[in-house]
Amino acid sequence: WRGTGSKRLATRPGLSPAPGPVLPPHPYTMLTAVCLFAASLFPSDTLALTVGAGSGVRVASEAKAAAVVASTKALVPKSARPSSSGFVEPMHFDQKLLVCNAYPSTAPATIMKNGKDVLAGVDKAEIGYQQCRYIEAQVQKHDRLDFGLRDVEVEGSFQVGDLPATDAVLLLVLEKHASSSTISFQSFAFPKSASHKEAQLAVINAFSGNSSVPHLKMEDHVSGKEIKTVAKRIEQLSFSRVYSVEAGEYDASIMDTAREGGPTAERELEMRTKRLVNMAQSRNYVLLRTGGGDFQESLVVFPEPDFRSRAQGRAFAACALLIAVGASLLVA
Repeated sequence: WRGTGSKRLATRPGLSPAPGPVLPPHPYTMLTAVCLFAASLFPSDTLALTVGAGSGVRVASEAKAAAVVASTKALVPKSARPSSSGFVEPMHFDQKLLVCNAYPSTAPATIMKNGKDVLAGVDKAEIGYQQCRYIEAQVQKHDRLDFGLRDVEVEGSFQVGDLPATDAVLLLVLEKHASSSTISFQSFAFPKSASHKEAQLAVINAFSGNSSVPHLKMEDHVSGKEIKTVAKRIEQLSFSRVYSVEAGEYDASIMDTAREGGPTAERELEMRTKRLVNMAQSRNYVLLRTGGGDFQESLVVFPEPDFRSRAQGRAFAACALLIAVGASLLVA
């Protein structure tokens, strides 16, 4: 077998010659093989091989730097990219401010927060003596609440300290300072009740008079035929505390065994300060001992009992009973 431009290979001593003529590889074939071998040494996305029948072999760069960078970015999923906003946020609690005015004066109280925000007074309702009101404002640690009496040079400031780390009602009571005419304060917190069957009661002594240590007497409220058949439960509660109380109706009064005048004065005080307290489940209530100076000692209940709803409930029950009796007569 011979080809154009071919020659016979000489045999080495001791070797048998090939059975036929062997042609040398075509130059294009050899060049193609070399290029393919070289291409295998480089990444496939950076070099491309083009073989032409009459034009030889051409090696070209197919991936430019910008394209490589773009493709690299495209490979990063969006979910793996860092976010500018954090995943940890501070907790926010539902905390309401309840202010009670026990300062013995006919002038109502005004409130200003941080020297600029009016909470009571000017275009907002003031808080009169023996009144309690929820304030539509949030307070934070280090806030300053400035109190005053309208048209009277009596003032006092309350600096907010640490707040409970839970939902709560923040109770702030204004009273007369024991040794001056300035306003002083008592602060309490109604925590979020763990039981939905009980009410919470704050018992506050804001009386600016004698230094006796009275107690609050609470007993079951009974009336009518129940007086002879029901045994009343009686409790003596200390002031300046918050209690959990079973929902229901109670009679509350001030009891002072150290009162001058003996048992007679004690009974008179209980009768004069006796108030009905109707406590509902999961509600907050305040009992304030107020008075001093020209103002008589008394007991304030907040919120006031809703006698209208009680009357409506009794009327509804009576109507239901009459309907049931009428229906039974018709059936008979």
